[in-house]
Amino acid sequence: MYCEKIYKSIVYFIYNKMNTDQNISNEITPAERFYKNHIARVSAYQKNNPEKCRDKCKKYNKKIKEECPEKYAEMLKKKENIT
Repeated sequence: MYCEKIYKSIVYFIYNKMNTDQNISNEITPAERFYKNHIARVSAYQKNNPEKCRDKCKKYNKKIKEECPEKYAEMLKKKENIT
């Protein structure tokens, strides 16, 4: 019940956000509109499926660590600089 309310509010927010973006500037190219819609959908998916996204990140990091150690080391350096 609670999850359904959150999901509906997210969908409502994204729907309204996409509509206001399209109404404000009619000069958006189809490619820009596609990109904005894609970003909104990816964001909603990540918010609704945090476990799946976490698992994907873990698998990717494990794969990079095994296949490309230098790339993994570079990634860790960037992570250290950010934090």
